[in-house]
Amino acid sequence: MTPSIEAASLMGTLDKQLRLLRELSSDLVACRTAYVAMDLDAIYRHIATQTALCDQLRQLEDDRRIAWRATCVAAGLDGEAGDLRALISRLDPQIGAGMREIVTKLALADGELRHLNRAHTVLVEGSRRTLAILGNVLASFAPTYVRPANGVDAANPATNGAQP
Repeated sequence: MTPSIEAASLMGTLDKQLRLLRELSSDLVACRTAYVAMDLDAIYRHIATQTALCDQLRQLEDDRRIAWRATCVAAGLDGEAGDLRALISRLDPQIGAGMREIVTKLALADGELRHLNRAHTVLVEGSRRTLAILGNVLASFAPTYVRPANGVDAANPATNGAQP
């Protein structure tokens, strides 16, 4: 195979990776409202979506590694120790420019995703602490508001034997 054909395959794989990273970033942003509203159904839907996207990214990593090795070998470089700059320098200038552009976009998307992930972690930790505080408050009031042992309900006179 020629380096151009292999590079096109690698660029297609990198483009898929970029699309998945952007989808994951978008879902992390959309998930914030579910956490703020404490909407468990929406939170679980977002978790399922994020898990599916991460699984797709893991599967795509193997494809990217195979395409990288094939492109390096076709360009006359070692597939295991290939350098991106060396690879781009051996490709057609137009293909090299496209490769450089997509790798730059990938780096930016990765940085944005890391930032969103940190913010999401802070949000989840804050939600966890809030729920722990609420649990402690409820536990401290539990002895105060126990149900009467004799079955008398002060709010409903019909159940405590009172006649209207």
